[in-house]
Amino acid sequence: MQKIAAISSVLFALAACGGSNDTNPFLERSNKVGQNVTDTETETGDPTDNTDTTDNTDTSDTNKDTDTQNTGNYDDSGSNTSGATTGELGIDSGQSSPDGSKGDITGTLPDPDQSIFISSGDVRGVRFEKIENDDLTTIDKLYIDNIPFDGVSDLPYLASSAFTTSQDTVGLFRAIATVDDPVNASEILQMNYFALYGKSETGATEFVIVKSDSYIPEGFGGNIIQRNQYDTDGNLVLFDRPADTQAKFTGKYDGFRVQTNGGFITATRGDVEFNFDFDDFDDNPAVYFFATNRKMVGVDGAEIELPNLKSLLQTAGLDETGSFSIEVMSEIEPGKLYENGTISGLLAGEIPMELVGVMTLSSSGTGGFYDPANLRVDGVEADSFVETSGIFAYR
Repeated sequence: MQKIAAISSVLFALAACGGSNDTNPFLERSNKVGQNVTDTETETGDPTDNTDTTDNTDTSDTNKDTDTQNTGNYDDSGSNTSGATTGELGIDSGQSSPDGSKGDITGTLPDPDQSIFISSGDVRGVRFEKIENDDLTTIDKLYIDNIPFDGVSDLPYLASSAFTTSQDTVGLFRAIATVDDPVNASEILQMNYFALYGKSETGATEFVIVKSDSYIPEGFGGNIIQRNQYDTDGNLVLFDRPADTQAKFTGKYDGFRVQTNGGFITATRGDVEFNFDFDDFDDNPAVYFFATNRKMVGVDGAEIELPNLKSLLQTAGLDETGSFSIEVMSEIEPGKLYENGTISGLLAGEIPMELVGVMTLSSSGTGGFYDPANLRVDGVEADSFVETSGIFAYR
């Protein structure tokens, strides 16, 4: 399906952007359809201060939504001797082994290595850097390849204060607003991209999500979840599929909610609970899931409640690599479906103690955005939305 860049709204949003004070496009619908509320944020750092030379080429279509999974070679015991993530597809956050070698990029890896990533969409070559200045301040930079009109390869996404995430280990980043033509110095307005990058409390797992409201329907972007080779303390991260036990993982998610029929992007968050029965079913562990306290948050901090999410009791599809997938849904009222989607995740730990996941949802019709002025003639709201969120949960 062809994507249409919503140029008029993009140009309006970006014309007021630039420099260190930039107009934040996280929008919340006002009483009048089409009237948006904006806020101002301050971003720190010099977007030209880096030397990355990653090629930035886009040849894919996110509506194809093809998942790429790097699983390495697992033997019957669940070990993996060649599953390192690569700089091309995985996340490089500088995680190092005790001897100083990188654990989450290409290299010679110890045995067993059970690092793994799962990617979806266009995102490539993700690299996170924390730069310490002489005055003891730090600048967080997130480099992302293969996304069109989000700057050029040597310009990172910079930390943004558009909203506060619900997880201390998750940060919001924003792509640069303009790029200069190197031949004639003309200014080229960029599309409106935001990214969430998160590393778990232990550093064993990570995720990145890139989204935009500059397209109709859903635009270019994507996500990656990853189990690293080493945690923050330099310990080798293992996974062993449990048996004869049950487990509860609780945590939070942060994400983006995008109006796909043209308009705006907001923050979203909530609390999650995963319950696994690793003993039964015999062939595949069972799981059920809840998400509560869900909120859509605008730039002014105003919150709109969203329905609770749940799953039916189902098999988790948990394989020997620790990868699992479940289907989830919400109801606007009993028996009336509002959202549906999936969670793809990875467990981490020889005794699994944490999980990372990405939740993707789609919805249409009345709900958190109900506006009588926007009803179709048949009485149903015309808006449609996609939500993409990153999850960390712990035992």
